[in-house]
Amino acid sequence: MTSEHEAVAEIRDLNRRAAHLKMGLTPEARRRVKKEQAALDRAIEQICELREQEEQGLAGLGEVAFRMGDVCLSQIPLNTTSTERNAMLQTLSQRTGVSVSMLEDRRFVCSRIAPHERDLSAARYSVYQEIARLADPAERKEYLNVVLTEEPPVAAGPRASRGRWTVNAIRRKRGVRTTQPPANPVEHARQATVEERQQILRELAADPEVLAPVVNDRQGKLASEIEQAVHSAAGDYHYEQLMRNRAILQNVREQEMRTMLSAPTLSNQLFLHRMSARVMADAQRYNVLAHDLLEPMLRAHPVLLADMRPHFRMLIDAAQRCLDILPEMQQDGTIVNVDIPEGDIDARYVPAVEQFMLTTLSEGDD
Repeated sequence: MTSEHEAVAEIRDLNRRAAHLKMGLTPEARRRVKKEQAALDRAIEQICELREQEEQGLAGLGEVAFRMGDVCLSQIPLNTTSTERNAMLQTLSQRTGVSVSMLEDRRFVCSRIAPHERDLSAARYSVYQEIARLADPAERKEYLNVVLTEEPPVAAGPRASRGRWTVNAIRRKRGVRTTQPPANPVEHARQATVEERQQILRELAADPEVLAPVVNDRQGKLASEIEQAVHSAAGDYHYEQLMRNRAILQNVREQEMRTMLSAPTLSNQLFLHRMSARVMADAQRYNVLAHDLLEPMLRAHPVLLADMRPHFRMLIDAAQRCLDILPEMQQDGTIVNVDIPEGDIDARYVPAVEQFMLTTLSEGDD
């Protein structure tokens, strides 16, 4: 009884004979077609075997992918036209059960990664796929050299122990976006460069949903950890600004004092305006105090209240003295001066009065 494989081979042989008769090939041409057909049959058998090994886990993905790509490349050289390539890929796919896209991808990788550059102990097959897709031959050579000569970076996650380059690692080396988020994002961020971590911090700080809860998480303390860190980092700057502002304020006061001393008339006018405002403010405060002294709780301490009377008499006397020496304005707007006895203020008190004026003017700026 004829087996299935024998039947298929017999049908295949009959088809070839029929094709030869129709085409009227010469003996040399028939030998060439027969040789090509034999090579195609071997390629199909090899691809089928490799597919079974891959499906059953009998060989590594990278090893199977490279061998399958080499088989496809042997049947479809680089100088093949697109029409011939597509037709041959379709034939191989139909007779092996492997998709056209996979056959073409593996053929493409093998066409750009030479056999002596395929070290699967140094990098995963997907890394060679990544490098093969680089358009610039110099860039492909550069990163192949990196993979084959440099140790892979240590990264968080279960794949780190394999000690091989991954697509994410080679993309980070190239400075492009990785394919997937890391298993531990925090640990991944710690391994970034200082400049990268600074940029991460800026982007997180720009997101209110991230920043506000962390900043306000004080846990019963006066400041959260973030607030403490910010204040600590900005401490030198704030101190420099404080000292700078103090120096500016001191310079302004000194300049104001110099201006007042160089322009006595202006200084005296400013002093009198401020003293007038202070007297008005004091009068308002004493009116409020008079109302407060009527409170029963305070009236319950007559001795203490009585002790205040001498102080208020001194205040009234001082105020009366000021009234006695102030000029008086008549209804028609004329000013009537009062006679002031000479020598009322002893000469030795003049410096003290001047210092009092300057101090009063300085306090008005605070």
